[in-house]
Order: sequence, then structure tokens, then C-alpha cells
Amino acid sequence: MSSTFKLDRLDLLRQRRLELGLPPEAPPLVGARQLVLVGGVIGLAVAASAAGVWLLLQARQVYVEGKIRELGLVPVQLKDLEQRVQAAQAQLTKINTSNEGLAKGLVAVSSGSALLTQLSQITPERVQLTEATVAGAPSSDQTLTLKGMAADPQAFRRINALQLLLAYSPLFKPDGVDLKKAVREPAAAAADPQATAPSVGPVAFDLTSQFSTLPATAQLRQLRRLGADGMARRLETLQKEGLLR
Repeated sequence: MSSTFKLDRLDLLRQRRLELGLPPEAPPLVGARQLVLVGGVIGLAVAASAAGVWLLLQARQVYVEGKIRELGLVPVQLKDLEQRVQAAQAQLTKINTSNEGLAKGLVAVSSGSALLTQLSQITPERVQLTEATVAGAPSSDQTLTLKGMAADPQAFRRINALQLLLAYSPLFKPDGVDLKKAVREPAAAAADPQATAPSVGPVAFDLTSQFSTLPATAQLRQLRRLGADGMARRLETLQKEGLLR
């Protein structure tokens, strides 16, 4: 004789639930298939999130690497720009220097009528200038060389007066006048044998004087004073163009 027993599932937590005041019956168990499905969905969500984060990080890395490459080119570009600026500044300085030199040459009083007017005003009586030459470039220090003859009485004093007048002239440097020679020439023979020949001849002299460098405003005043109107207008034009100060 055989007996068949049907056992209910063993509930080990029933007594504990009763003690806690919970329903005596255990909640129904979730099926394995449902658990797998829920776990799969959660896993896919986590994997998708991780993939999204990875893609964002990759995109960020590509962006950062691009910026780093761009920043790496900045020193090269900066050096090239500095070289261009330096070259442009050097060219500008060269042009300005050339323009200033040309402008100074154009208004150099040593080559104009102002010089002749000044010499005619300061040459003492009985002093004859036989030669006047200017040495040096117009844009640099120039030197005037004067040669002439001084007649008596007091020929040497007349030469000394010419020196002082040149030193006081605003066209020349006060300490730039130098007497190179002052020699008494022999007396010339008289054309008429009956005439009395002079006992002594004139004094031949040779002196140099360095031109002063005047500011444009002072130079303009001197040009107007000496009647060099054309040169004065030229100087005014150069001042307006900013080539002279």
C-alpha cells in the first residue's frame, strides 16, 4: 500500500512575519523570466549610459587635442608676426631718416641766397672776399671756407672783426670760426714809374667757419630776415608735412 503526500512549500519566515505584524503569507515570487527581463533592461540602460559617456569623452578628447595643436602653432605665428613688425619698423625708421636727411638738405642755408646775404652784411669795409666754398653734405656738419684780402689801415683788425661777426652770426657755430692764414702780400709795382708805390701790400687771409644746426623755427626766422623767401616757403611746407621739427 503506498501513500502520496502533497507538501506545501516550506515557509521559514512565516513566524518572523507574524512577530513583526506583517501578513502571514509570503509575497508571491517573481518568475525567473521576469527577473532576467528586468535585469537585461537595467543592464542595457547602464551599458548605453556608459557608451554615451565614453562617446562624450572621446569627442571631448578630440576637441582638446585640436585646441592643443592650435596652441602649439601660436609661438610660431607669434615669432613670425614679431619678425614682420621688426622689419616694418626698420623700414619705417630708414624711410624717416632718409626723408629727414633730404628735408634738411633741401633747406640747408649754406647753399642758398641767405648765405650770400649774410656775408654781404657782416663783411667789414675794405675787406674783399675772393672765394667762398662749402664742404660737407647738406644733412651733416658743413664748413664754410672764406678767402680774401684786407686792406690797410689796420688790415689785421678788419680780419679779426670778420671772425667775430661770423661767430656772432646765427648761421655759424660761435666756436667754429678758425683763422687758417693771414699773410701780408708784397706791394704791387706801380704802373706809372713816376707814381709812388705803396710801401706794403694787402693782407691775404684764409678762414673756416662751421655752420650751426638750427631748429626749424629758428631757421625759418633767419631765412625771412635774410630775404630768402623761396627757401622759407620750402621750409614751411616741410614743417607742415612733418618732415622737420
